[in-house]
Amino acid sequence: MEIISSAVHRFGLVDLQAAGGNNGQAVDGQLLVGVVVLGVPISRRALTKVFPSLEPSAHGLNVSTQSY
Repeated sequence: MEIISSAVHRFGLVDLQAAGGNNGQAVDGQLLVGVVVLGVPISRRALTKVFPSLEPSAHGLNVSTQSY
């Protein structure tokens, strides 16, 4: 089965001043404390109904969720 992702941008939030502990995920030696994935809305009308001048998939992204 092929999975096509709607993700456009992926960001990780790291703690640059984390105090000790090696019990979490690290990115470039910094503690990863959160992530956000912004993707194309499921419906083209998700934002254009409220903001009719927006171009779907060009001006509006939503916070996507994924389970791993």
